[in-house]
Amino acid sequence: MRSIYATPEAQFGTEGRLVLCRLVGPDTDVAMYEMVRVLSDELRDPAGRAVFIVVASTASVPNSDASSAVSQLVIQHGRRVLGSALTIEGSGFRAAAKRALAMSVRMLVKKTYPQGTFGDVGTASSWLAEQVPELSTKLVLGAYGRLIESAPAMLVRSAG
Repeated sequence: MRSIYATPEAQFGTEGRLVLCRLVGPDTDVAMYEMVRVLSDELRDPAGRAVFIVVASTASVPNSDASSAVSQLVIQHGRRVLGSALTIEGSGFRAAAKRALAMSVRMLVKKTYPQGTFGDVGTASSWLAEQVPELSTKLVLGAYGRLIESAPAMLVRSAG
């Protein structure tokens, strides 16, 4: 996995044509703007990318400007997205409300690629592997695990 970088709010990495984004908050707006920047760079590849986004239970609901920035990214680069899996971690009412909000926002933007919203990374990785034949559940989960493991080192490099 190629680590892109990390901030206290988020970590980003790639493995082949897979882009991984982990938003941990608490400032979800900052994390989403960083995600838009990273995905804008990665989606310049005409071959396209699969996108795996995990929003930790510690993340807050983003403001409308941050959500609009994501919508603009989809409008501008959607044709280069092979598939997008969004996981919003957590259980209970708050997590379910976040997933419902994310699904409603995603439905408002015209999409040209498969997208799904999930409550756990296992289900999301299996779904994304079904959408993008060159991926496997094992590859996606492995890359995500390496992203989490490399986060402390990426924070040190980002600060330096």
